[in-house]
Amino acid sequence: MNANIRKIVDVRVESDLYVAGRDPEEGYVIHGESFKVVAEFEGGEAYAHEHHFRNKSFVDVWADDLNEMVHMWEDSTDECVARAARLCDRVKAHIEKGGNLDMAHWHFHRTIYGSVAYLEEVASMTPAQRAGEE
Repeated sequence: MNANIRKIVDVRVESDLYVAGRDPEEGYVIHGESFKVVAEFEGGEAYAHEHHFRNKSFVDVWADDLNEMVHMWEDSTDECVARAARLCDRVKAHIEKGGNLDMAHWHFHRTIYGSVAYLEEVASMTPAQRAGEE
């Protein structure tokens, strides 16, 4: 079904955790947060914009006290939240002016818990799928 012919009921910023990499010295996993714009359609299907804003990057920084380059993780959460919010505001303004989403830039994200789409999705699952075994 073409998502553009259904009514958009909400546009918002959501976030997910992701594995950004491993600490090069200690080896532990570094988790980052990815911010994205999500459009929710009437009926409960949510689509995420193709551009995600990730808040962790590995950078080399000069350490004066050590007199050498050191590797560190840079956290840009504030910048990522602001960029995602700006994109969200642009999408909302476009929709308020009567525009549609160009679905070439959006992918299915999930169904909203308790919505018609969610109930249809659950109804089509096998018992093993509902139990999380498949």
